[in-house]
Amino acid sequence: MDKNSLALKITIIVTGMLGIAFFFWVVPFIGGYIRDAFPEFSNAYVPWLILFWVLAVPCYITLVLLWQVVRTIDAGELFRHKNAERFKTISFLVFADTALFFFANIIFLCLNINHPSIVLASAFISIIGVAFGISMRAISGFFEKAAILQDENDLTI
Repeated sequence: MDKNSLALKITIIVTGMLGIAFFFWVVPFIGGYIRDAFPEFSNAYVPWLILFWVLAVPCYITLVLLWQVVRTIDAGELFRHKNAERFKTISFLVFADTALFFFANIIFLCLNINHPSIVLASAFISIIGVAFGISMRAISGFFEKAAILQDENDLTI
């Protein structure tokens, strides 16, 4: 196994474990603290918890797709069309997750279970999400071009 692919696999595993800690320990803990400290927001605990758990699903699908890309490093087939498609799917997942996060914040504000400052903060987080989605789309394009060159190279004697 290549050292780079091993490092990437370790990174994916650690990211997954940190995500589990964040979504299933940090978020409920902080939400519970806010619920207890500010009783006026006690009705917001469950909707926010559900939102964060729904937002976790595309994140873990992304980790699976990245794991599949790393496996192609081990197989010596990194620049293939399937990896370009994987990055395109990751881009879509990032855009969908970002849009869901931002619009849920606005809906929660209208339902009076959010605060305007949280909506403002979510706008900045959403900008980061959009930038990451654009980056994944660009990487998808790079991988597609590299796959075409790889196909041509494979046909060359």
